[in-house]
Amino acid sequence: MNIKSIQCPSCGGNLNVENINQSLFYCQYCGAAVQLETNRNKGYDLEHGRLDARAEMADTILQRIEKIKPELIRNGNADHDIKNLPGVIGEYKADLSENRIYGTKDMVIRGFFKGLGMLFIGAFFVVALNKTLPTPLHTLLMILVGFAPIYIPAIGVFIVTRRSAEIKWQIARTEERLAQARRDYAESEAYLAQNAEVEIPPRFRTEQALNYMIRGLKAREFISLDQAIFRCEEAMARNEVPDLYRPF
Repeated sequence: MNIKSIQCPSCGGNLNVENINQSLFYCQYCGAAVQLETNRNKGYDLEHGRLDARAEMADTILQRIEKIKPELIRNGNADHDIKNLPGVIGEYKADLSENRIYGTKDMVIRGFFKGLGMLFIGAFFVVALNKTLPTPLHTLLMILVGFAPIYIPAIGVFIVTRRSAEIKWQIARTEERLAQARRDYAESEAYLAQNAEVEIPPRFRTEQALNYMIRGLKAREFISLDQAIFRCEEAMARNEVPDLYRPF
């Protein structure tokens, strides 16, 4: 196919183009290189434009996520704590009640019978060693054996009391953490409301999930936030990304 209306931009000579798909040729008068716009050129330009738009979109989303990443993680951790810590506190309180009611009773009863057993066994040794032990040691042994049904249950009660104190400390610590989580959640929600450039569900507001999406956006594997979240969910299903928050 011939195109006879094209003129050389350097010398103004009329140029003939035999191959319409040829984009670069030389003027037969002055030798200047002439670049023609062909359908192939347009296709290349269109594809490059599309790729540039994808890269620009990914960069924009990436910058927005990185900007609010610390608050997203803070919000996700607080959301998880608010949902789960009340149950943990309830379990601690149930343990405390059971430790007080059944633990003390059990320790006293078991300790008493253990003390009786020690009393009978000890009495045998007291009689058997009566002539071989010095009087002070013999007296001390008699005291230890005689009061065994009392101090052995007392030791059991002390153990239960110590355990109750530990559980109380765990309850106080967990309640303090829950109160802090509520404060963190309120503060992070206020920040995200003012900087609502991206909307990421709470499940994906973990450091592992956000890092996975950031890596994909940097590598141009994802070009939209929806795609990044969808691919992250698939990775969670394959256990490539932990589908959980920080442990207690």
